[in-house]
Parts: sequence; structure tokens; C-alpha cells
Amino acid sequence: MMAAVVWLTWALAPVSAQGQPTDRPAGVVFSSNNLLSLTGSSITFHLQANLPTTLPDALLVVDVFGPGDPSHDTESLPRTGGSRQEVGDITGIFAVEVPVEAEWLAEPGAYVVKVAIESGNVNHVVAESLLGRIAADAPIVDLALVVPIALGIWQEPDGTFVGGEIEQGPSPTSGAFAVVFSLPDLLDISPETRLTVAVEPVLLAQLEDAADGFVARTPDGNTQTHDARDTVSLAAESALQILRGLAQHEGVQLLPLPYATPSLPLLAVHGWNDGVSQVRLGKAELARILGVAETPRGALPPGLDLSSDSVAAFSGASVDYVVVKAA
Repeated sequence: MMAAVVWLTWALAPVSAQGQPTDRPAGVVFSSNNLLSLTGSSITFHLQANLPTTLPDALLVVDVFGPGDPSHDTESLPRTGGSRQEVGDITGIFAVEVPVEAEWLAEPGAYVVKVAIESGNVNHVVAESLLGRIAADAPIVDLALVVPIALGIWQEPDGTFVGGEIEQGPSPTSGAFAVVFSLPDLLDISPETRLTVAVEPVLLAQLEDAADGFVARTPDGNTQTHDARDTVSLAAESALQILRGLAQHEGVQLLPLPYATPSLPLLAVHGWNDGVSQVRLGKAELARILGVAETPRGALPPGLDLSSDSVAAFSGASVDYVVVKAA
């Protein structure tokens, strides 16, 4: 048996778009339907940006870094490949397919793909995405996939969604959810895969709320109602159905994080007892929402942050083991 552990961490809005000029474009999309794939195969990203001004003699610059743990320090990852392509004078809505060659992703593990549109020695668009590679010749793969909401809870106490994040979230081409939507394909191409999926329960709770229709606060402070037939609601339901299907898959193990992903060592240092209740609630919500037949015996500490004191929170919630390292 060959086991490989890959750590992939995405926020709801994993693609960053940033530029030095003040006229930076809005609505940058950088996505792929193959964020989990086998070594030996090339993949393609789609880049789209709404450019407010004309960029003369523009270059499309691609850089790939990894493999390693990109959830901490991407700058220390080695560069494995990339390209520079002339795209000429561009303006308005610019869309292009961005190929990532197989040789740039030769080893299994987690990678960072960065893309930039350069003009006049200035990067006017910068976007990045994480992706994972699985060894094509591994008969059995144990893949630990962590899907957290890295920027916190996007609901007010009354359930109103804020910040606009939920409207960007459950899509087959966005961040963590692109990985979720690709998992059935991974199991199809590698039926003997043994998959461990660690899910943040508060993410599941927010997907459940969004799937039933939801109210979102707009930038001007007003609210907008979305019913269950809304595109975002349907996508949230699709994401939940995929995860529920995974829960019934023989080769898949689902592990919860503490419900709202608090720092358990920090709670323990202050002598607060919330850790046990957070772990218990996380287990209960994962089992309820995804229909897990047996209560999970394992768990994953947020950020793999664990101390001798915080272990008591897991043991007090009847957790037999936790993930302590990722590669």
C-alpha cells in the first residue's frame, strides 16, 4: 500500500487579484476544473479580467511553485516552471486559457500557480490558485483535504450573509469548491483511492442555509433575498450533495474540525472550556448535515495547531485520533 498525504487549503475566495496601479481591474477570475489531478497530465486554467484601460504590449506571465505546503509560506517553494506569452494590446474583458504543463507538476503534492498580466514593466493583474497532484502509479492514495473558511463566518446572528463571500463560494470553478466538485472525478479515475476529507462544520452549516435560500447584505447596507432556485443556492445544494455522496463512499473518510475552527491551544491557555463543546458540535453537525452513519472517531485541529493542553478538548469529545502533520 502506498499512502500520500496532500495538504490543500483554500478560502472561499482563494484567488487573489492585486495590482500596483490604481486602475486595477475588477472581477478577476482564475480557475480550473482540475485542481486535483494525476501526475503526468497537463491542466488548463481560465483567466478573465475586466480591464479599465488599454494595456499595450501586454505579456501573460505564468509561474508554478512546489511541491510543498503552500498554506504557510509560498515564497519558499521552489519554482518548477512557467512561461511568458505576448498577448498584444488588450482592453475591456480579456479572457484567455492558461496551460500548465505536466513537467511543471512532475511530483505529487501541493503547488501554487501564479499568473500575471504585465504591461510597461507593471503587473496589472496578479492571480493565484492552489492545486494538488497525485502520483499516477500509486495503487492506493490517502489524501487529506482540508476545506476551511479561512476568513471567518460570513453570517450575522440573524443568518444574513455579509461580505459578498457566499455569492463567490459554491461554484465548480472557484477555490475550495472546485476541489469539492472534482472529487467524484478523482474517485472515478482512481477507484482504489482512499480519501480522507476534513471539513469545517460551520462551512457545511452556511452551505445548508444558502441552499434553502438566503438573505445577503448589499454594499449599500440594504438586503437582497435569494430563493432556493437562485444560482448560488443551487450550487450550494450541489456541493452538499457531492459531500453527502462522499460520506457514503466506501473509500472515503470524513473528519470534522471544531465547529467554528477556534484555536484550541488558545482556549486552553485561558482556561476556557469551549474547546470540548466546539469539537462535539463539529462532530454532530458533520454527521447531521452529511448523513454520516457513524460518528467520526477522528478530527483535524485548525491549522494543525495542537498542544498538550488542547488535546484534552478532543479526548473530552470522544475523539480517538487527530491529524498532526501534513506534507
